[in-house]
Amino acid sequence: VVCSLQAVFEKDVRRILAFSSVAQVGYIMLGLAVGTIVGVSAGLLHLLAHALMKGALFMAIGAATLAVNARTLADFAGAARDAPWTMAALTMAAASLMGMPLTLGFLSKWRLIEAALAQNHVWIVVVIAVSSLLALVYVSRILEAVFLRAPAQGAPRVKEAPIGVLVPLLILAGLSVWFGIDASLPETLADAGARALFGGAQP
Repeated sequence: VVCSLQAVFEKDVRRILAFSSVAQVGYIMLGLAVGTIVGVSAGLLHLLAHALMKGALFMAIGAATLAVNARTLADFAGAARDAPWTMAALTMAAASLMGMPLTLGFLSKWRLIEAALAQNHVWIVVVIAVSSLLALVYVSRILEAVFLRAPAQGAPRVKEAPIGVLVPLLILAGLSVWFGIDASLPETLADAGARALFGGAQP
């Protein structure tokens, strides 16, 4: 929650994502804190969700930084017009970070809530809800700059990521959505990992 708050007031996009990453580790630790197979499985599922969405976000931001040294929200003003494919991938990953339905980020948070409620840990649900609302705020600040702001007169313009970056970027972002629709593979892997940690016990 603390790192999510810091991200809300940050202007450097990379620092926003860095603070967000620490907050996402908090979600994973919440899953472990439940102390059940279901909780650990939910934590592992969120670990995968975070790897996909944050990998895509940092890749998209990194491509823009290499092109025009874009760092702040102002540097990304109007970027969707100049780099539509790169920013489309960023948007898909951002949706997962916010926990929008039909993304793996939503599903992993939902699994964390289910695991917490099964053990009557209402405080965990409250923490997830508060942090998710804060994520909605700081991610919306990025998307607002990318899609709604006009670039400053004469400012360097963000360029489309090179093909060697764009292809894996779209794959990572696409998986964040695909696994939100069909999560059979990541859930199977997360469940297997959780059972192994508990000595092969059944949920």
